[in-house]
Amino acid sequence: MNTASPFVALPERFNWLESMLFAPEPIQATRAAERYVGHLLSQPVPPPRMVTAPTLREPVSLAALDL
Repeated sequence: MNTASPFVALPERFNWLESMLFAPEPIQATRAAERYVGHLLSQPVPPPRMVTAPTLREPVSLAALDL
């Protein structure tokens, strides 16, 4: 018989979001939002992916087509 608790540990950011949603006073919601934003800003972000421009084919003249 498994007596383990079904409790799942949630990440800390979930607690901050929950604090923002269910805060009884606006100042508490503001503080939770500041903690959450501070956490987001402290995470490293990979640099944007560089997309190269498509290569252009050389123009073909109508004389070269022998029409």
